[in-house]
Amino acid sequence: MGRPGQITLYSLSPSVGYVTEKNFDIKGPGDSDSHIRTRSSMRNLIVATAIAVLGISGSLVAGDTMNPAFFGTWKMKAGKSNFDPGPKPRRQTIKIERHGDAFTMTVDADDADGTHTHLTRTAALDGKEVKAEGSREPNAREAFARIDDRSFQRVLSVNGQVRGTLRVTLADDGKSLTTTAVGTNAEGTPVHNTVVFEKE
Repeated sequence: MGRPGQITLYSLSPSVGYVTEKNFDIKGPGDSDSHIRTRSSMRNLIVATAIAVLGISGSLVAGDTMNPAFFGTWKMKAGKSNFDPGPKPRRQTIKIERHGDAFTMTVDADDADGTHTHLTRTAALDGKEVKAEGSREPNAREAFARIDDRSFQRVLSVNGQVRGTLRVTLADDGKSLTTTAVGTNAEGTPVHNTVVFEKE
């Protein structure tokens, strides 16, 4: 609601979904041009500050959100993948699904010796450490974080020491993704795996 000497216009803003108001000063008999300019400048400052705060909040929300192009089922292309040390698994699939503001990742793999591995975890790209479900290390923790719109990473630590980093990168065409794992395994052997997946 405007003050005396103002006209107030209300409009619906589609971008934010609520009603906004705009006040326009009408110069009265006792108002000078400097008074009008001062009030206008103060309102401009308040509006600019509000926009800046909303912009920062929006960036934080967007920064924690996974690109929807990651969602789906991805199948390993053995001929394009490298495991050091091996052996290479016979089959591996990754399924990524939206889970509220977070995501669920399900991994199924058949190792070279025929052992089947099934892992499911729900996480958010917020960089916060959580217990690494399915790990043989009781003190293992993992944290997922967004790198950019087409990549995110998982950092695995044991007893506060980083054990490995997994980076997941989506191709420009959205048809394949590559995971790069660097670190050490439970036996202390260096690991460097590059695995290419194609969307089913």
